[in-house]
Amino acid sequence: MQNAMKAPSKRSKIERKMDRIIYLLLSALVLISVIGSVFFGITTRDDLQDGRPKRWYLRPDDSTIYFKPTKAAISAILHFFTAMMLYGNFIPISLYISIEIVKLLQALFINQDIHMYHEETDTPAHARTSNLNEELGQVDTILTDKTGTLTCNSMEFIKCSIAGTAYGRGITEVERAMAKRKGSPLIADMASNTQGSQAAIKGFNFTDERVMNGNWVSQPHSGVIQMFLRLLAVCHTCIPEVDEESGTISYEAESPDEAAFVVAARELGFTFYQRTQTGVFLHELDPSSGKQVDRSYKLLHVLEFNSARKRMSVIVRNEEGKIFLFSKGADSVMFERLSSSDCAYREVTQDHINEYADAGLRTLVLAYRQLDEAEYANFDRKFTAAKNSVSADRDEMIEEAADLLERKLILLGATAFGHALRQFSVRSTGVGVSARRDARDLHLPPPSQSHSHSQTTST
Repeated sequence: MQNAMKAPSKRSKIERKMDRIIYLLLSALVLISVIGSVFFGITTRDDLQDGRPKRWYLRPDDSTIYFKPTKAAISAILHFFTAMMLYGNFIPISLYISIEIVKLLQALFINQDIHMYHEETDTPAHARTSNLNEELGQVDTILTDKTGTLTCNSMEFIKCSIAGTAYGRGITEVERAMAKRKGSPLIADMASNTQGSQAAIKGFNFTDERVMNGNWVSQPHSGVIQMFLRLLAVCHTCIPEVDEESGTISYEAESPDEAAFVVAARELGFTFYQRTQTGVFLHELDPSSGKQVDRSYKLLHVLEFNSARKRMSVIVRNEEGKIFLFSKGADSVMFERLSSSDCAYREVTQDHINEYADAGLRTLVLAYRQLDEAEYANFDRKFTAAKNSVSADRDEMIEEAADLLERKLILLGATAFGHALRQFSVRSTGVGVSARRDARDLHLPPPSQSHSHSQTTST
């Protein structure tokens, strides 16, 4: 039914206003002609004096209809059409042409506007149509959906918290903008120096000498860091693609954050390079030897992410035969599933998550637990029966089976991702920008202040 609806009009406000003006002037023309014709008919009816017309200046001597007193009504009707033609110039037909010329000149000004020129891509503004130029000056609010519009539809690994210690010295666009507004140029300078000192890696904007280049092995909680990076490299659904010529590995992922996960793990020493239907294969940095070693993990089950669960888990068996559950998800659901006996750095991690959220970053909590054979066998039986069920409550049965294992988790830490911004600027034109996400994540100065790079992020 929606496709059968009449297409809405795309005429501009000025065109619609001109139409109303023309209708008003036409109505005035008709009204003037009617009034003039009525009075003309009355005057024509009373025009005889001694058998001769009083209006000698009209020369009605030979007229049979137009000024004939005995046919005053017909004379009035004919006078109406005469008045419509005589007063026709009352309607400015050339108004449409004048407006079109004005809009054409506006389009030329837009094409030559230096403030609309994008220097990096050598792209000037190009007005493809002049029909809606006048609408631009009437815009006061821009409604946009963030991803792909304000951002590049890619995530960057920027910061993380492992075992209660915050890692990552990068500064986000939001932090830089807030620092400039507060008059702290040192933060902005440090951010620019950090970005210029490292090669750009898609999905990876992390800098911290304590964990990079294998230095994490000398950290106090190196075992926790190792398990943290292993979770990044295993708990996902990415597909690796190896370039045969260069040997570089790229990843195809369902979401940008999963791609950033495996890229971050690769840059920190845990390279995911192969996936089969039953296994995941990594190049891991061995803390004892300091060299890359090949490790394989048998993939037993994948508990997929959905909007209701707000988490994803994988169950794997390592080469020693131990079974692990790796899980990642939102802090609102992960913290309530942590083990009460092993939460030494839970509060510190929560504080770090709050700091990351204030900086406009998306956060995920990472946790794991080791399973015994009997516990896994019980889960496997229930989970398989739930997946093979054809009843209406199949999803509830799967969730119930998964809930058996996703309890008493051991906290590893949290990750902080940010959206890569598109290169654009919003000038101080009084235009407000809104997004479908939480309004607090829209870090834009008010219209009265200077607008710089703007960003929306989700929490």
